[in-house]
Amino acid sequence: MTDAAVVVTLDQGSTGTKAQALGASGRIVGHGFAPVAEYNPRLGWVEQDPMEIWQSVQSAVATALEGHDARWVASFALTNQRESLVLWGRGSAAPVCPMVSWQNRRSDSLTARIAGTGVADRVRRISGLPLDPMFSAVKVSWLLDTHDADRAQTRRGELRLGTVDSWLLSRFGGEPVGDQRQHVLVGPLRVQCHPHREVRPRAGRQRPTSLLGPATLGDHRVHHLRGENLRQQTNRH
Repeated sequence: MTDAAVVVTLDQGSTGTKAQALGASGRIVGHGFAPVAEYNPRLGWVEQDPMEIWQSVQSAVATALEGHDARWVASFALTNQRESLVLWGRGSAAPVCPMVSWQNRRSDSLTARIAGTGVADRVRRISGLPLDPMFSAVKVSWLLDTHDADRAQTRRGELRLGTVDSWLLSRFGGEPVGDQRQHVLVGPLRVQCHPHREVRPRAGRQRPTSLLGPATLGDHRVHHLRGENLRQQTNRH
């Protein structure tokens, strides 16, 4: 890492996105914040616009990098609101519907029906967590029942569903992955975790210059490392 290199940290939360740029010495050399609105279309429903979240990430990062050359961003670190879920199209990374917040209670009745089958103790034994609408498993069911009731799009592989970090990685231009520890919060679902899986830019998609500004990045690899860490290794020419 040279004196010009910076590390960008992103904290995407329920009320907004915070970004910081750190220099080679570890000193904060820039910071930014962009708010994100919450929407309550019904009692107990909490939603956010995924594109507002994406725009807040772009804005916060741009502010944090003011006065710095985006080509010298050495790595990203990412943390995010946990159980919130985004449903998006595989090819476009465009959201299908509003993000369902971790605070949302729209799946109360589904959770109660599941609990009524007597599986609550088994779920807690397997996952260590109680049956609760906060966790993502019942949100998955609600989203698919609402937007792909016959599961036709799901079977064709046209949809992606994941937490905010996974969706942001798709917007960055890579394949969606998730935090292995965060998958515990999904609940009683069988999931395949890739704690050190490489994220490759999709063929034909522009590199993530929209996030960093009009800079040209060299060949790069983005890695998902232990959930909160994204390491971007750049070969500079």
